[in-house]
Amino acid sequence: MVTSDSQVEGEAQGEEVSLQKLLKDIERGPRLAHVVKLEKSEIDPKEGESLFLVTR
Repeated sequence: MVTSDSQVEGEAQGEEVSLQKLLKDIERGPRLAHVVKLEKSEIDPKEGESLFLVTR
């Protein structure tokens, strides 16, 4: 989700290996983007979720 001050927020859950790859991809960012800072924190997983959806 893009916030009103142009920051991007998101949540992910899954296997540790997959999450580490996702974080590396986010840190690298898209070709035309410039990632200034990445903040991450652990939150409780949400039970019963079975769908992964990317929205733009």
